[in-house]
Parts: sequence; structure tokens; C-alpha cells
Amino acid sequence: MTFQIIPSIDLINGAVVRLTQGDYQKQTNYPADPEQLIHEWYNHGLRRIHIVDLDGAKEGVVSPLHFNFITKICKQHDQLQIQIGGGIRSQEQAKRYFQAGVSFIVIGTLLQSNPILASELVNNFPNQVFLGFDCKGEFLAVKGWTQQTNISLETLVAQYETQPSAGIIFTDITKDGMGQGTNITSITKLCKMTSKSVIASGGIGSITDINTLQNLRITNLNGVIIGKALHDSSVTIEQIKSSNHAAH
Repeated sequence: MTFQIIPSIDLINGAVVRLTQGDYQKQTNYPADPEQLIHEWYNHGLRRIHIVDLDGAKEGVVSPLHFNFITKICKQHDQLQIQIGGGIRSQEQAKRYFQAGVSFIVIGTLLQSNPILASELVNNFPNQVFLGFDCKGEFLAVKGWTQQTNISLETLVAQYETQPSAGIIFTDITKDGMGQGTNITSITKLCKMTSKSVIASGGIGSITDINTLQNLRITNLNGVIIGKALHDSSVTIEQIKSSNHAAH
């Protein structure tokens, strides 16, 4: 499997935003229209996008506004793979997203609040559900990262290793939005713990940070999600295209 750079959009009330270290009080608003942004990325050849429903993540229910937006995008671009996280806390919510045309969903809070339902989702939708390991230090944080748990990476991996998830999206919350690089130590440790595909997230500030991950040459480190650095133009679409092409 190759290494893929996946652009990200975080949404609050239909607007593109970024939170620093997952803090809803540290919100940066971007003037870009999310629909135009996705069209632009698609026209540049990018075929996979990560979307976070931050309202859903915080409130525990998918935002109808964001659901309708994502449904519209799926209809406009049937070649586009969309992975969506935030507020997916039931079989019905997951099913509606897949029926709308979403390729992958991401679950995080459920891993702690309802592990039985989390396992049911993973098994009912094999290879379509990513496990969102959003961590402060080595412990899972949930509910839009507003609550820290005592559940460790080791416990999470052991619990879901034999189940048919699409893989793991690992975010070090302390790095997220800081633009100072990812947590290489934790990412490397996680990749050794699991046989699942791992996608890194949080902390990318330049193309050098992306190259550092690629140069680790870890077999099951298969991608990185980039948000703030792309919106701030610290990393360009052309750089992403070039790196994605080189990785193939």
C-alpha cells in the first residue's frame, strides 16, 4: 500500500475552521467556501478528502447541515473518496452516510462510550470504518477531544486488532494545529503495535514534515492528513500532488 497525503476540512456551522489542539475556544475561521475548496482540490487531481463535522463531534449527533453538504459533494464527484468523522454514534447514522456515497467513516468517541456498538459498526461495514485514535499523550480523548480517558493505545489496539476496520487514524492532539511536525515517536510505536493501516494526523507545518513521515519507510504507515498547513498555504496542492505521485 502506498503513502497518501489527504487534505482535510473541518466544519462548524457550514464554515471551514481549524481548532488549535482541539480547543473549541481556539478557533480559526477561513473565508474559503468548502464546496469550492473541494472542487478545486478535485480539479487538481486529488481524489480523497477527510472531513470533520466538529458540531457533530461536540454534540454527539451528525449535523444535518453538514450531512446535506456531504451528500451534495458525493453526488457531484462520484470519483472522490470522502472519509467523514464527527458525531457518528449509531448504526443508522453510519448507514445514512454510506448510502449518501461516503467511502469511509471515522469513529472515536464510540470506542470509549460504547465499544460494543463500535465493534458492530466495524464488523457490519468491513474495511469502511476507521478507528479514530485521538490521543493526549498515550490516552484516548473523546467528545470532540473535550474529555480525556484512561484508555491507552495498547488497550485500543488489542481490542480491535482482529476486527475488519479500514485502519487507524492517529492524532496527537497536543500537536494538532501547531504546525511543528507530528509525533514521530508515538506514530512509530503505534505502527509496531498493529498490523492495521495507520494514517497520521496533527502537526504538519511544511512539506518537510510530510517527507519525514514518508522517509520512515514504515510498511503500514499509509498516509497523513493535512489541514491547517494547506489552508494557510504552508503546503501547496502542487507539493501534495508531487509527493503523492512520487509515493506511487
